[in-house]
Amino acid sequence: MEPESVVSPWNRHPFIRLILPFTGGILGQVYYPLPVPAIKCVFIGCIVCLVLLQNLPIATKGYYNAISGFIVLALLFAAGAWITWKVDIKQDRRYFGNRYAGGAFLLIEVNSLPEEKANSYKALGMVSAVIGPCGLVSTSGQLILYWPKQLQLRKGSRFLTRAVPQRIANSGNPGSFDYEQFCARQQLFCQAYITQAAYFPLQTRRHTDWIENLAGWCLQQLKKYIGNGPEAGMAEALLIGYRQDMDKEVARAYSNAGIVHVIAISGMHLALLYSSLLVLLKFLPIRKYTGLLQAVIILFVLWTFALITGASASVLRAVVMCSVMVTGKFVIQQQGHSYNTFIASAFLVLSYDPYLLFDLGFQLSYLAVGSIMLFYNRIYELVSTRSKFIKLIWQSVAISLAAQLLTTPVTLFYFHQFPSYFLLANLVAVPLSTVVIYLEAFLLMLVPFPLLAAWMGKAVYWLIHFMNRVISWLGHLPGAVIEGIHFSALQMWLCYGLICSLAGWWMRGWKQGCLFALLCCWGMAADEALWQLRIREQKWLMVYHSPRQTIIDCIQGNKAMHLATTDTLPELVRLARSALGVTATLKLSHYGNYIAFGGKRIMLAGALPRCYTRQPLKLDYLVVTDQTSSRLSQLRRLYDFKLLVLPAGIRKHKREQWRADCRQAQQAYYDVDEQKALMINMKY
Repeated sequence: MEPESVVSPWNRHPFIRLILPFTGGILGQVYYPLPVPAIKCVFIGCIVCLVLLQNLPIATKGYYNAISGFIVLALLFAAGAWITWKVDIKQDRRYFGNRYAGGAFLLIEVNSLPEEKANSYKALGMVSAVIGPCGLVSTSGQLILYWPKQLQLRKGSRFLTRAVPQRIANSGNPGSFDYEQFCARQQLFCQAYITQAAYFPLQTRRHTDWIENLAGWCLQQLKKYIGNGPEAGMAEALLIGYRQDMDKEVARAYSNAGIVHVIAISGMHLALLYSSLLVLLKFLPIRKYTGLLQAVIILFVLWTFALITGASASVLRAVVMCSVMVTGKFVIQQQGHSYNTFIASAFLVLSYDPYLLFDLGFQLSYLAVGSIMLFYNRIYELVSTRSKFIKLIWQSVAISLAAQLLTTPVTLFYFHQFPSYFLLANLVAVPLSTVVIYLEAFLLMLVPFPLLAAWMGKAVYWLIHFMNRVISWLGHLPGAVIEGIHFSALQMWLCYGLICSLAGWWMRGWKQGCLFALLCCWGMAADEALWQLRIREQKWLMVYHSPRQTIIDCIQGNKAMHLATTDTLPELVRLARSALGVTATLKLSHYGNYIAFGGKRIMLAGALPRCYTRQPLKLDYLVVTDQTSSRLSQLRRLYDFKLLVLPAGIRKHKREQWRADCRQAQQAYYDVDEQKALMINMKY
């Protein structure tokens, strides 16, 4: 047998060879969809070729090894594309979006816990049937439901409605979160608002899901013994991943400190649970089937915990890895290679849901664990000390640094900020949160003893309170968060090239690594220089998609000036300006809500004056607001405009009236709520 030291990494970790073409098929089907018959032909053709090659004489098989390998790669590519197509619910003829016609009734069942909003509730609804002129048609698929607080809906509520499903669409604001794509990756394409008039209740289906009941019991006991404040919300998030009661300021503080992973159920929780189970199961008597019994108990507990927490991407990664390890250790009684187990878990998770490849939690989870596996030992060896206390601290620092290496480029690309004190925050939050999780588990065990449970609840409360105060203090220190970092997709990939090149030079002695790292640095600098040149030349007129106020932004170079119906600007304006490189204020002459910019005249119309001028004021763009109570004919007496802009903050009945008037008068108009944010390039 060939010694392990000379065995190719491709042979030691076969799942690396499997996952590359498989993910290639997923990406190809998402961005460049292939015809399904072609995918099936490739898939079946590859299987037939492999069968034929296996039946060749042994003497001639060696000549076709390269061809066999190529066929396997093509097979995996086709498998990834086929599974991706199959998971897309819009390809299903039973999908309600393919069956719905205007005016039809929808039979909906609420199948998630309602989430309270400012003026409504939000939940997921399963559309089980469409009732139209052709009768009742059984359907599948989910949509996002909103309903007023007067309606008493809960999980399991069933009802008929004539509410029209609306397509989930982005706001179109620069730098905003791509909510449309986020929902599409979860097979959610429509949303509906259920009004009292369009709601016809049916008998509520009783749910006997013991997992949900167990999660509800945990939440009830935590609230009973810890309270209803921010500490209870943090306790719920730490133990079972329930974040609806999480205080927004506390969550922002953890995000600013760079330790949001602490309040997200991840591998740390599974590792604690797994290690605890190993200790407890040591007391089982050694018998013939003890290993099998241990494996069944561990897998049952791990998967139960994963389902209770919602089975997020990071939890799936951890529980699949643990399942492979447990099966190898207790059933097959063979220890698999950690890298191979790690990649195998990704392969299995993506086989279940290929769209998890685009989930940020999935990406960060696998990047963090992979980074720790690659770099932790080398970083830990940099410091040598005899002090056990310093070793413990350095171990935590080394893990944090290792995890940060491969996750930083992705976080910079998505969030454009960097937490300066993430090392200090991790040193505080990780050990404290570990203690809190164990204490919460003991609290649930002590529920039959109310007095002991109350004392344990107080201990958990004050420990979480202390942790929150420390993290909040770190998050408010000067320079705690470096914001407004421009980091494009090209810079992200070049940064990964830089990290890999330096890692190859440092860990493997690859002499050309420094050269490739330098080339990556030059590429990042060139991309940044080109972006700065584009900023200097940009000139935009924008009407934001903002549901609560109307905002116009005039952007020239890295400067901006706005007109708005209120003095306070929402977060979406800051995000848009950051995405466009705006860092200063633009000074333009304006008279009230009238402004001239780029040779164009813009007006933000509020309440109109009662008297009329002899000559209408000539404008290029007139933006009305919810306070503009006049009709189009009255507007034309005051203003001679080319384009009427209807912002997102106008109420529905007014919007319909404006649109009807414009169509009747053949007036050009732009509806921000329907067509996304208005962006006009003033350079041309």
